[in-house]
Amino acid sequence: NFDSIRTIAAYMVMLHHSTLLVLYFKSQTSEVFNFFSFFLKLGGLGVVLFFCLRGFLITYFLLEEKYSFNQFKIGNFYMRRVLRIWPLYFVIVVVGFFIIPWYACLKGNCYSPPYKIEYFLIFLANFEMAGQTQSGPIWDHIVGPLWSICIEEQFYLFWPLLFFLPRRALLIAIIAVVLTSVGYRIAYSGRNDEIYISTVACFMYLSAGGLAAYFSFFYPKNITRIFDILPGWSTPILFFSSLIWKVHLDQSPTIDHTVCDIFLALAFVWLLVEQSYSNRALIQLGRISFLNFWGKYTYGMYLLHSIAFWCVFQVVAKFDIESFSPLIVALSATVL
Repeated sequence: NFDSIRTIAAYMVMLHHSTLLVLYFKSQTSEVFNFFSFFLKLGGLGVVLFFCLRGFLITYFLLEEKYSFNQFKIGNFYMRRVLRIWPLYFVIVVVGFFIIPWYACLKGNCYSPPYKIEYFLIFLANFEMAGQTQSGPIWDHIVGPLWSICIEEQFYLFWPLLFFLPRRALLIAIIAVVLTSVGYRIAYSGRNDEIYISTVACFMYLSAGGLAAYFSFFYPKNITRIFDILPGWSTPILFFSSLIWKVHLDQSPTIDHTVCDIFLALAFVWLLVEQSYSNRALIQLGRISFLNFWGKYTYGMYLLHSIAFWCVFQVVAKFDIESFSPLIVALSATVL
């Protein structure tokens, strides 16, 4: 089921980024595009869904290793993460900091990347990007998605250390991480742009997924009983109501954003648990073969989509963008 959710999250992010790139090229857009882009901007929440999913899966796998197989080895965990994440990550770093600038110079548009590469080499890019806006040339966006990978790597470095604790102490530690992150968000609720890529703030989503995994692992029958009582439409209502709430927050007080983000974390985690344990789910996402198939490639899709967008817009830039439908361009870039 989670492969399908991965696909949904990946396409949410790609549609979100495609609309931003169209707006970079085209200041005047149609009412149709503006209508859809308003909602597609919510695609940024796909990263939130990814965080909740990662937190759930990593925690569940670590619990299995420790309590089911009695072979929790932190070194093996780190090596698996390195082999899975590092190769493609550093390919994007090379493309974003060397190949694209070199190509730009060939075209007479020499420039220096807006970020310092050393932060990307040690997986601290989110600290470098905090407070900055990605409003520069299109090629600046090639390394943009790496901030979330850096936060995940920071999480992977820290999270397994908690599993040396006894079971009850582990639960207390996970709850403490959740509450610390929530408190940080409340304290800095007036700085939404920086909070969005803050390690401590994003740990709320990752640790919330971890907390759900803890209860799912140790109390699966209790969770199944809960979903046997609830109607199948309860999860879609919770999920879409959280999205609608987010849509109407543009002009709201900053504390409202923090409360909504907490609600979103609960909604996304609830979706993950429902898809795993409910027999009455209105939609079993795991049965949708298209979503299941592409879910295995979402890491590559997430990191490579910015290069695909760059290629599309290199072609579009050679023509009069006014002659193109922005919505078609955005969707074409996403499909590619």
